[in-house]
Formats: sequence, structure tokens, C-alpha cells
Amino acid sequence: MSALILQNISHDFGDRRVLNDVNLTLSPESLLQLEGPNGSGKTTLLRIMLGLETPAEGLVTNTLASSIYISHQPAIKPFLTVKEHCALWQQLCPSTTVNIRDALSLLNLTDLADCYAKDLSAGQRQRLQLTRLLLCRAELWILDEPYSHLDAAGLAWLSACIDNHVMTGGIAVVTSHQTITYQYTDIRGLTLC
Repeated sequence: MSALILQNISHDFGDRRVLNDVNLTLSPESLLQLEGPNGSGKTTLLRIMLGLETPAEGLVTNTLASSIYISHQPAIKPFLTVKEHCALWQQLCPSTTVNIRDALSLLNLTDLADCYAKDLSAGQRQRLQLTRLLLCRAELWILDEPYSHLDAAGLAWLSACIDNHVMTGGIAVVTSHQTITYQYTDIRGLTLC
């Protein structure tokens, strides 16, 4: 069975331990809310899950076919248009049945399709990043502060999107400083200090 397994993960920043003996297994239909104050190691743990950073101690086993990482720092190029970003993301990963026009419509970006990313507000840039969830198929979603800069409609849309992903066999790991309500009830929590 596909799974992401973390065994005895520990990590240090200089002489300060930020992760200490983290153990968890995430399999299909898993939703993990990762909580903790700034500097507690949330982003570091996400990067370790993805293999982007090596832990000081412990083992990560990832048998999942694909993943999407939405960072709290937008992966957006200022001089590409909204539509060009979507086309690029669709070329880089296995696509879903959602086309660019529909993704932009769902995220209320249709009127901005030809705008450069540098001209978007913070909320519009965040919604642009989130189009990747629709345009790219992935078993594992790693979402670092995905609710930042979203209005009420954006918050509701993203919560429903995460619910749907998990309830249809996906895995989601989400960090947030906001209290989010999901329909999916089997939510695991992990708090870092």
C-alpha cells in the first residue's frame, strides 16, 4: 500500500533541536494538520517529507507515486502571465481532466488570465498557486500555509478541495495559523513546539 512513513525524525537548526523523534504514517485518506508557532520546524518537516531536506536523524519512506508542494513562498515568476503559469504547471506534471479555463474560473482568475503575476495582489497570487491542485494530479498534497491571503470564498473553496482530495483517496498535510473546518472528520493533528 502507498504510504509516507516518518521514523524517529529529528532535526537541528544550529544548536537548537526543532524536531525531536517524530513518528507518523500517512496512507490514502489521511489528513494531517501540522501546528506550531513560527520557528517550530513545520516547514522543515514538510521539506523532509518531500525529500528536499535531510533530517539529522531518522528515516523517511515514501512509496507514493506523486506529490505537490505549495510553499508559503509562492512559486511564481513575476513576468509570466496567469495563463502562462497554468500552462507551465500542466506541462510539468501529470494533468487531470480539469482544463486551464475551468481552473481559472473555479478560482475567480478568469479576468486576470493575461495579467503578469507581478501585478496580482497577494490573494490573487495565492489563488494562482492553488490552481496547481486542479491542474496537476498528485497523491500527496503538502500545503504550507495555503490559506494565507485568501478571502472567505477562497477559504471555503480550499477546504472543500482538500476534503474532496482526501475523501477520494488522497493524502494532505496542511499547516495553518487559522482554524479551518473540514467535512472530513478523521483528521490527525501534530503540534510542534
